[in-house]
Amino acid sequence: ADGVGHEQEMIDRVSLELPRVQQDLIAAVRGSAKKVVLVVVSGSAVPFDEDATDAALYAMYGGEEAGNGLADVLFGAAAPSGRLPFTVFNSLKQLKSMEDYDLTTQPGRTHLYYDDSSVAKLGAPQFWFGFGLSFTQFRFSDLTVTTMMESGCWSALANVTVTNVGTVPGREVAQLYLNRPSPTGVPIAPWPLRGYQR
Repeated sequence: ADGVGHEQEMIDRVSLELPRVQQDLIAAVRGSAKKVVLVVVSGSAVPFDEDATDAALYAMYGGEEAGNGLADVLFGAAAPSGRLPFTVFNSLKQLKSMEDYDLTTQPGRTHLYYDDSSVAKLGAPQFWFGFGLSFTQFRFSDLTVTTMMESGCWSALANVTVTNVGTVPGREVAQLYLNRPSPTGVPIAPWPLRGYQR
């Protein structure tokens, strides 16, 4: 049926979930496999049942080297270090109507405006914008933030030491989210991403 298992121009999905046939396939594989790794190849956020898999990887649309990169991660030749470029909501119940284009009113549609009041009322998303795991662990230390005024504008420079404290080689993406007071009458995202570096 339109909008159930696929999306195309002028036909939106009626659910954020994987199509039922794919959920059934995961359940069937789960019944006979020792381990199940779900690879989501999609251009948008797709929630899934974490209990049905042992691991999951958002592969997005990787281009002509996607297969090689995916194999490197799945077989341990490279540690994953990517971060989600979107928030993965559990269901449409956490989002307001797509006909409402105001991102700032609650519940906010993106990580920028889906705030503590949205979480208290509708629950936390499955994965937040910027989420990502690795085969190793990193420690962040010695954070310094230096602010400066130049040509009437404030800027900030952040430095942090990132140390791989695990046993597997890997790379980390350090992300900087900054909060600032909201000007009167102007909606402002409480914790926007202001910088990142691999």
